[in-house]
Amino acid sequence: MSRTLYPLMVGQGKLDPSHKIWIHKTVVRPIITYASAVWITAAPTHIKKLETFQNQTLRMALNAPWFVRNTTIQQDAGVEPLMDFIRRIAPDSSTKR
Repeated sequence: MSRTLYPLMVGQGKLDPSHKIWIHKTVVRPIITYASAVWITAAPTHIKKLETFQNQTLRMALNAPWFVRNTTIQQDAGVEPLMDFIRRIAPDSSTKR
């Protein structure tokens, strides 16, 4: 995560967790999913790295302890799993033009 955003996202800062989630949805997730049409065909190891990064930023935003499952954090934040999001926003490559 950028050095600029890190202080905003970690710990018990002055920002409300809902604002941290908003930062994640409007700044971090668009960076992760920039070339989403390409990510659909990427190797599972590359997708795992992106999912790990998303889970780390959400965990920081909600100040969740290590034992809380990532699925629980995603549900609490209202963020869908990364591959589901990518599949939803990526253009359908099966349609012919």
